Amino acid sequence: MYLEFFGLKEKPFSLTPDPKFFFQSETHKANLEQALYGIMHREGFIVVTGAIGAGKTTLCRTIYDKLDRKTHTAMILNPFLSEDELLETILHEFGILEKGGQRLSKKEMLDKLNEFLLNTLKGGENAILIIDEAQNLPMPALEQIRILSNLETDKEKLLQIILVGQLGLLRLLNSPELQQLDQRISVKCQINPLKKEEVQRYIEYRITVAGSSGEVAFAPDALDLIYEYSLGIPRVINLICDRSLLGAYTQQTTKINKALVLKAVENLKLEKPVMSKQKMAELTSGAPPAAPASATPGGHSRFSSSKVRLPFIIGGSIVILVAFGFLIFVLIQGKGIRANLERQHQQHQQETSSWRREKARLEGEKSRLEKEMADLKEQVEALRTKPSATSPVAVSEELKDSFTIFLGVFKDKDSAVEKGASLKELGYKAYVVGLSGTSPEKQYRLVLGSFKEKEEAENVLARLHNRAELMDARVMAFSEISRVD
Repeated sequence: MYLEFFGLKEKPFSLTPDPKFFFQSETHKANLEQALYGIMHREGFIVVTGAIGAGKTTLCRTIYDKLDRKTHTAMILNPFLSEDELLETILHEFGILEKGGQRLSKKEMLDKLNEFLLNTLKGGENAILIIDEAQNLPMPALEQIRILSNLETDKEKLLQIILVGQLGLLRLLNSPELQQLDQRISVKCQINPLKKEEVQRYIEYRITVAGSSGEVAFAPDALDLIYEYSLGIPRVINLICDRSLLGAYTQQTTKINKALVLKAVENLKLEKPVMSKQKMAELTSGAPPAAPASATPGGHSRFSSSKVRLPFIIGGSIVILVAFGFLIFVLIQGKGIRANLERQHQQHQQETSSWRREKARLEGEKSRLEKEMADLKEQVEALRTKPSATSPVAVSEELKDSFTIFLGVFKDKDSAVEKGASLKELGYKAYVVGLSGTSPEKQYRLVLGSFKEKEEAENVLARLHNRAELMDARVMAFSEISRVD
């Protein structure tokens, strides 16, 4: 929409992992060099971790692009596989087996892979397996990967394995069950968020790659606000910048100020991360206040220090003071008891009112949940009984020009329906698309939602990025679903 106005050839802040937009920050450059070093020297096992949206998949794509023609690469983006499915997928990616061919036993598949790797080594070539979102790999699949790492000669590894995942992958590898696998890892990399001073260079780099000749400029206070809301996470930066450019386009300006960025984060419904608030509280908190000085009784010291020779005067004064103090004590206690009773009465009334409101809310929530469960059962039944389509367009004629969020491929309809039903809480309708003529394990595609504009779908996907099952999701047109493997 705004490309021509800003003089751009393509969207600079798209959420797709395009290696062309890979920004070599201090952390991204170091991790890229370590990974390439491990591949070149056949280190065997490499692990790359980072927070959600830190650029792990883009790093994988960049590594893939930098490899030469003598390197055979198998990239797995869907880790929800059993150990047999994982091994079969690896053989497909390396081209050892044809998709839809005869099914082999695990031993037969391992023998074919070992033969392929030995021939690769003899030809002076290399073989690399890259698995993205590896923190979602089930335990049997991780054990299978450990077995693959045993494919080696007396001098070097036959297969280089790169596991890429969120920070939880490190905790998973440190578990006692995976101790043998963890001991085989020779290179561990961690992608950190961008530093505050790197955010401006990151934004300018992406705008330049997209074709800008310097017309678009972000104000310093706008950059500060972007960092506060993103904490240096590239995916969140892309979201804010894309929406800010759209706001600047509506105002016909190429200068993005703080007000435009603030409007963008409001439209995206972003909140400042809790971590930044806690850190700010620590920085601004002062020393604990000094303890208040304890009161000292007055009025008696001069009697105790003065040398009064008339004891009866002292005794009388003490009696009068004690009586006066007792009277004040009774009055204060009486008022305190009365006030306390009134407070308890008010609190009881408030609790009763709150309990009644909560009861009414729970009853309403119960009715809503019952209705949703009934609707969900109807939708699941409709999905189960609906005949498979021969192409994505056949799902609904009204969707043929729409965009959707592609979630994955399922080898049976029940699995796809069950997965779609579990995503109902996201507020978008799930579609199960059946395709004829494909291999048995890829009969059904699961997609989420229908959107008139691709930008709308990308924004929805970005807001849902913290869900593990959406890490491999991507936006595409309904008409493109049949071409996805």
